[in-house]
Amino acid sequence: MPRLFRLAASLLLCLAPALPATDWKSLKPQGYVSDFAGVIDAQSRAELEDYAARVEKATTAQLAFVVIPSLQGQPIEDVTIDLSRPGA
Repeated sequence: MPRLFRLAASLLLCLAPALPATDWKSLKPQGYVSDFAGVIDAQSRAELEDYAARVEKATTAQLAFVVIPSLQGQPIEDVTIDLSRPGA
């Protein structure tokens, strides 16, 4: 679902201490919820997935929830642009 990243306002959460550099463009979407930090429990993930699907069905608007461990010192705007263009 790469279009989720292009159309959604990425929600970046859970900024932990810096980890080795990540190639943001190499991250692959995992549905409406892409938890690359591994912090969202299964029930919360299911609820977010369900909510995003209902929003899309009702409005055609798409949501994407993206959790990464760190911005690695990059501006949030640059990271969201890179995340919105996987493989570009």
